[in-house]
Amino acid sequence: DNKFVKLINKEDLYDTDLIEKYAKKNVDYFYISGHDFIDFVNYYKGILESSIKKAEQKDIAQIIDTHLASVSFIHEMVENVGISPQVIEIVNQTVSSTVAFVKKNKDIFQYLDVILKHQNFLFEHSLMTAYLATSIAKEMDWTTDATLEKLCVTALLHDITLTDSIGLPLEEILDNIHDGLSKKERDLIFNHPISASALFNGKEGFPPDVDWIILNHHEKPDGSGYPRGLKADQIPPLACVFIIAEIFSRRLYTKTANPESIELFAKEIAGQFDKGNFKKGLEGLLSMIKKSSKK
Repeated sequence: DNKFVKLINKEDLYDTDLIEKYAKKNVDYFYISGHDFIDFVNYYKGILESSIKKAEQKDIAQIIDTHLASVSFIHEMVENVGISPQVIEIVNQTVSSTVAFVKKNKDIFQYLDVILKHQNFLFEHSLMTAYLATSIAKEMDWTTDATLEKLCVTALLHDITLTDSIGLPLEEILDNIHDGLSKKERDLIFNHPISASALFNGKEGFPPDVDWIILNHHEKPDGSGYPRGLKADQIPPLACVFIIAEIFSRRLYTKTANPESIELFAKEIAGQFDKGNFKKGLEGLLSMIKKSSKK
């Protein structure tokens, strides 16, 4: 646990062959010294930026892989070093690329298999929610860059204070935090909208309103959500759009996503969210699904 072997010298190039060699030996992690970390981050950020800028020239699978790599970078950087200038730059570039992708590719459901192939809930869920939230907004004719950017940034960051390492099936328990959890686990889940929102409250470099959308993202129309137990008419319309996209994204993650299951999930959500400020966003979701099913 405390022995380290130098594998790569500073400035040396390495490739997937080297990584696979050690993966076959059950080496799970490479480490980098603390004083070299920022240089490494900037180098990796440069690779991501280059990949994002070239995204329009790639096929769909490569674009989605680039977006997932960016989401992974964002989450891991915030977890380890906080909200740095590098994080803000990658968030903004990923958001621009994601919004452009959704505008260009109208039927997002056909790409679900590509999104879900990595099997990392937080990263895939964040990206899928970004695609769905911006797609729903388009159906509602809420197409200003400011609106789409707010939804997309929120999607990338809303679970930023959760990690898969807590060992819980997050995709299944985020709606029901009362059964089968210890007090520590329950508190972690219950408070994550508050802790994530606080990170972006007044933070320069992010669109306004992202913090309160994050704060509200587990509220429900009937007041049974958390952390504040708000009801449909108390939740702002843009947050309602995001909530619908977020919960629909989790439904798709936990079940086989096909036309039949998508329509079934939509009916479940329609019965629950046809209230107050949620009605407009629900109409956007149903319209998007209806157009997709005709293809």
